[in-house]
Amino acid sequence: MNSHDAQTFARSPESFRPTGARRLNLHMREAMARADSFEGVPRGDAKPLRFLAAFQEAEPYLGLPAHAFKLVSWLVKQTQSQDWEQGSRPIAWPSARRQAEFLNLSPARVKSLNRALFEAGIFVMRDNEQGKRYGRRGPDGRIIEAYGFDLSPLAVRFDEFIRLAAEAKAERERMRKLRSRITFARRSIRQAGEEMATLGLVMEGWATIEAQTAELVLAARRATHSEELALVVQSLERRKGDVDKWLGEASKPVNLDPEGVENEPHTTATNLSSNPLDTVIAHQGVVAASEAEPISPPPAPVAEMKLPVKPDQIPQLAPRFGRYLRQDRA
Repeated sequence: MNSHDAQTFARSPESFRPTGARRLNLHMREAMARADSFEGVPRGDAKPLRFLAAFQEAEPYLGLPAHAFKLVSWLVKQTQSQDWEQGSRPIAWPSARRQAEFLNLSPARVKSLNRALFEAGIFVMRDNEQGKRYGRRGPDGRIIEAYGFDLSPLAVRFDEFIRLAAEAKAERERMRKLRSRITFARRSIRQAGEEMATLGLVMEGWATIEAQTAELVLAARRATHSEELALVVQSLERRKGDVDKWLGEASKPVNLDPEGVENEPHTTATNLSSNPLDTVIAHQGVVAASEAEPISPPPAPVAEMKLPVKPDQIPQLAPRFGRYLRQDRA
């Protein structure tokens, strides 16, 4: 194979298709088609570690098996920047034995891991006729021929990984806020129970509320998505609202005899305070003593008095009262 044929072989996705030694399912064929769509990034713009960082952020939410990131990171670091550029393809070709040693896994577990990541579309396997992995580079460092792990899906799915990581971050924030509301509601219900015990109050159905609260708290711990956790929060906060309302009404002072006892006289105290600064009763209502005019007690009615002596005898008996007599009676 001359240099031109080798470069054509390296740049054509069809050159890397499996030959039938590996059995492909539908998910693996979809991953292969996605990898074939990769045309490379412009020269000078390839940043393999950037693709790896995006995958690392999204990896916890992809449902991948253990050792997934360890393997992918190890493979990416075996590529070079020009492998991701237009006209090339990012392929790493470590031997199966070397991979097993690096991961500290048995050959069977290594094979299972490779297949799982292939089906998940993280990389695809490019095999030769014998199912071997190998590769070689030209004088310029570019891949001439290679069979092994094609990592181009990392570049194809870069935006998807960024979006998944952002959505996961937002979901974590929603879960954090919902769990804070659950903690607040649970503590409020517990404190209400302690207050009722202190006041000697008994709420009808309190035992049911306590049992339901415990069940909801347990359900909250098992919730894995904000949608289901939000339902738990709503149920718990409804119970908190019921308890708060009942406790507020039960704590109000109640006048059990607003009109007095039946068959007993209703009396109203009308005694005024001896304190001159207290309020006094005015003609139109009650006013402050400091603002009211001094009120003198009304004069007692004077009854007509029959004198035992005649008026003209008064000056003789009491000369000083004589001036008070009218002259016509003098």
